[in-house]
Amino acid sequence: MPFEIIHKPTFTNQLLAIPKERVIQILEKIEVLRDDPKPHGSLKKKLHGYKGDIYRLRSGDFRIIYTYGDGWVALLGVDARKDIYKGDKLIAEETEVDVAAFANLENLLAPEKVLPPEPKPSQAEALLPVELTEELLDRLLIPKTCFPNLLACRTFDDLLEADVPGAVRDRLFDCITAPNFDQVLNQPSFVTGSPDELLRFKEGDLLGFLLKLNPEQERFVTWAMNATGPTLLKGGPGTGKSTVALYRTREILKQLQAAPHPLTPSPTREKGDKKLVWLPSPVLGEGLGVRVIPGFSSPLTPMPSSPSQSNCCNNFWVRMPVL
Repeated sequence: MPFEIIHKPTFTNQLLAIPKERVIQILEKIEVLRDDPKPHGSLKKKLHGYKGDIYRLRSGDFRIIYTYGDGWVALLGVDARKDIYKGDKLIAEETEVDVAAFANLENLLAPEKVLPPEPKPSQAEALLPVELTEELLDRLLIPKTCFPNLLACRTFDDLLEADVPGAVRDRLFDCITAPNFDQVLNQPSFVTGSPDELLRFKEGDLLGFLLKLNPEQERFVTWAMNATGPTLLKGGPGTGKSTVALYRTREILKQLQAAPHPLTPSPTREKGDKKLVWLPSPVLGEGLGVRVIPGFSSPLTPMPSSPSQSNCCNNFWVRMPVL
């Protein structure tokens, strides 16, 4: 049975930084993990020095970092081969003693001029390892409104203090620094779907992915599915109410023969963004989408259903207000 592919935010953040012509090969390699993620020869190896079971898969000049469990594979990151092994956990440390200095006894005993130590740059002067350019920010799908503040950054402190959303800052740090994959393991997991979904995300046609449900959430997906009338799903902020509602919608679609028009409020905020969001096909089904609109119309009207109006092959829509 094929393994389910899920991923962490660090993986998709780093994927955006890779040129498209190289991404195609990486996506093909991911299918190798779907069949069998176990270590094998030089292609798939376990990385040492981590608390968790972390592995790498070779893909040309790049390495896909992942872990796996019972029936699933989690993609943790993807980076250039030379960058993956920069961490202290993955390379042998070199001795700080230059033994060549002891080859000549006269040189060893000769007095040396003592020079004053050079001042070390302060923490605030630590330069970014990569220059932030418009090309890089475009590739990372950073909003244009953030460009002026980010292009002015030269140091890590500049980036930390820049007036940009936290998600933007996290994406940049994932791409210009080496992640701690033990910490990446604690990030939320998302349903990856097929490689096509990752390519759509890379091209900016897919705004995001659905969260992977935990066992407690999964039991509400099919709960009282045969009941009539609306379903009220309650929970605190960040408990995944909208995600559970979308999974329940998939179950409804499996049972109903006529296409419904469910209404799913969500706290999703995308200012002025009216893009069509293609959800992973394993979640809702081929061609189903979510349109983000600035509020509801009154009275409620069905969303457009013809392919000519929406380029969508099914007439099911979920309406999500921007609050």
